[in-house]
Amino acid sequence: NENKQKTKDNLDEVTSLVQTFGGMVNVVITQNAARADKYTYIGRGKAYELANTIVEKDIDVAVINDNLKSSQIYALKTIFEERKVNIEVWDRTDLILQIFQKHALTAEAKLQIRLADTRHKGPELYGMGQTMSQQGGGIGTHGGAGETNSEIMRRHWRHEIKNIENQLEKLTTSKHQQME
Repeated sequence: NENKQKTKDNLDEVTSLVQTFGGMVNVVITQNAARADKYTYIGRGKAYELANTIVEKDIDVAVINDNLKSSQIYALKTIFEERKVNIEVWDRTDLILQIFQKHALTAEAKLQIRLADTRHKGPELYGMGQTMSQQGGGIGTHGGAGETNSEIMRRHWRHEIKNIENQLEKLTTSKHQQME
């Protein structure tokens, strides 16, 4: 069957990526749903099943072999942390960025990976902005009246990207000056 072969190839590839990172695949769980769950990607039932497996097998990092929304990663992490604190939840892009981060030697490469990682996580930073309620304006708030937490987080995210880009620019400029 063509689907079974595609699934096997995907599993072989993600296993190879995990090994390249230096990890070990303890367990593989597949989901047969026709489409991804809007909130958890794998569905709530499968998420709780996986949470139990994480505890049983003492797993530190759960890798979902696809590109998830930051809100889906956050939802999975929330479910998994009910059973095991400090569990990491990575999607495919996170795994690849972690491999690059582990092998980055120069300050420039490390900043470029941090920039890619920050952009990948998005302004919701694991979906927290979507789960928080409206914030009122007044003493001690940074935004105007009624600015939502997600708007504050989005602004912080853009500031963080700009900060990393500025650091990269300084590194590049000093490198060019040293070459002259």
